[in-house]
Amino acid sequence: MTRIVGFESIGIGLPDAIVTNDDLAAENPGWRMQQTAAKAGVLERRIAAPGETALDLGWRACEALRGDGA
Repeated sequence: MTRIVGFESIGIGLPDAIVTNDDLAAENPGWRMQQTAAKAGVLERRIAAPGETALDLGWRACEALRGDGA
């Protein structure tokens, strides 16, 4: 017997703080952030707050799925 399983929806929970390539280039003048963006496509990173854990982000994602949060 074949069973088909799928996802009905997906929730995400991302940290609030964003660090851009420009931010990193300003702090580290020797870094070639434009090259990083061109090769890897990375333009920004999300950084967890002190004390923020993967569980916190997972909880935020669950709240988003339920429609009562983030």
